[in-house]
Amino acid sequence: MRLDVKSSIVRKLSLASLYCATKDMPKICVIICFFLLGCEAEAPTLEPTKQPTINVEQLMSLDTGYKFHWNKFPLSVSLNEYTEECYGEEIMDAIQFWNTTIGEDVLYGVPNNGDIRFTEYEFNYLTTPNRVILGMTGFGQVGRDGSLNVVNIYLDIDIIVGYERAVIIHEIGHALGLRHDKMQPDSLMYPMLWDLSSQSLTDEDLNAIRSQVILFRANNRLCLSP
Repeated sequence: MRLDVKSSIVRKLSLASLYCATKDMPKICVIICFFLLGCEAEAPTLEPTKQPTINVEQLMSLDTGYKFHWNKFPLSVSLNEYTEECYGEEIMDAIQFWNTTIGEDVLYGVPNNGDIRFTEYEFNYLTTPNRVILGMTGFGQVGRDGSLNVVNIYLDIDIIVGYERAVIIHEIGHALGLRHDKMQPDSLMYPMLWDLSSQSLTDEDLNAIRSQVILFRANNRLCLSP
């Protein structure tokens, strides 16, 4: 994620952008379709159940075309494994934001060994006068079908005060499989963090996550609960 500063805070700090160093991935088209149609009383008929698929443009993919996705929900998020306790509160706030926005408890906090793990990191070697790195997501364990296992999120040790929550929300979005949304500056998944008052998750972002949940439920017939 990169921070292109149009606010007074960033001007004072002489920052121009904030990058999230995840590679751009090919676009994917995705729709989840899972219908179970009822039948009429006099002449019972049941239409074949359509198998759900993940086909959402906002999801990243491997070079082979397989979409990044999780085969389990809810996902555990480490709160204080490799970060200062102050970030634990911000991470918990970001978890609540995602759960509330999606309308499902897809994330929950654990002390350590989570599916999504945070680590503090110093990005000085990547910093330039016009760019400062505040967060990065690493996909070290990805299955051949794009399935995710453990995802590591690296946070700068000195994130600008007031921007921690937005950076963490953005990086969790990547951990959930979302790519950068370069076409919508008002999206929190936009490569640049420039106006916290106007940037939010788009319908495309949310549908990409919900599609994974729907597919998981269809395949496992399970309810979401930690």
